Amino acid sequence: MKNLVSKIALTACLILILILAGGCGQQEEAANEPIEVAPVTNKVDVFGVVKSIKATNITLDFPGIIEEVLVQEGDLVEKGTPLFIINFDSFLTEIQKLEGELAIANLEQNKIRNTIVSLQNKEKQTAGEIELSVASLEDDLKSKKTVTDLAFAEELHQRALSELAAYEKLFQSGAISLSQLEQYQLKAAEREQEINSLKHAIENDDYTKAAELERLKLKAYTLDNISLAISEAQNQLMIQQRRIEQLKLELASLKQQLNKNYLDGNKVVANLNKGVVSNSSHKNGDFITPTDSLLTLISLEKLVVEADVVEEFMADISLGAEAVIVPLADKSREYRGQITKISSKAIVKNGETIVPVEISIINQDEFLLPNFNVDVAIYK
Repeated sequence: MKNLVSKIALTACLILILILAGGCGQQEEAANEPIEVAPVTNKVDVFGVVKSIKATNITLDFPGIIEEVLVQEGDLVEKGTPLFIINFDSFLTEIQKLEGELAIANLEQNKIRNTIVSLQNKEKQTAGEIELSVASLEDDLKSKKTVTDLAFAEELHQRALSELAAYEKLFQSGAISLSQLEQYQLKAAEREQEINSLKHAIENDDYTKAAELERLKLKAYTLDNISLAISEAQNQLMIQQRRIEQLKLELASLKQQLNKNYLDGNKVVANLNKGVVSNSSHKNGDFITPTDSLLTLISLEKLVVEADVVEEFMADISLGAEAVIVPLADKSREYRGQITKISSKAIVKNGETIVPVEISIINQDEFLLPNFNVDVAIYK
């Protein structure tokens, strides 16, 4: 039994020695292995997409019908290239209708103005006639003098009658001759004739004044009516002028809708020096409203790269940093660029926090197209 225990203890010691020896060998091997160190680089590699900095959405501000589609999605176009032929006759008819209404309104305005001028001339003439009539009727002094003359003539006539009565007595007594008596009789008759003439003149003058007063009343009534007519015509003119201004505004608004640099008669043309057709899905016969987009023209004149930089590399880039751009479409091509814009806001994209940046393309050529995928190396 003792021998068995001794053997077991001896075996355990041998196993422990072997384990310790193996562990020391592994530590030596680990100590002898080289330590891997991450390579130091002077650039940040990112993925980007080529974008245009300018795109034009072609729309119409009025309804129309597409008579013919002249381009397709992805077509290259230049300034003036026809894109569509549009029928918008109904819109042109609306403009012509407004032009006709405006012409008629102008004629009516001129007619009202002529009426006002005519009424004003008539008003002036009537006022002048009234002024003359008033001047005539205001000759009150002359009327009073005639009445005074009548009173004086009657007094003279009474004196003549008294003298005639006295001379008749003298004639009867033989103190005067018949011829002398006849002179006094003639004098008394003349006084009576003078009275009759004055009475007749006064009667005629009264009649004339009464008639003139009636005419004056009629002219005054006419003048009031003329003044009222002028006032009404001036109100009509004001209303007509407002209507004309409203028609002019409506007409200018409609014509402004035709004042687009991509409209040439009934054709829609490209307004970019060099572009590519995008979002074109219309076909012949389509009815177009102001809410519809005909297509989008993407400019090829100035392209940039939009890239996303992971937040941990933001400390390594800055505005103006140089970049090398390699398109996936042809990795043998390289383009030089610079960071022109760094977003002031980080966003989460695909579970990763990134900062959008914009990179210019210095040596852009015709190979690069919008939406090309590119690899970008941004140098620190």
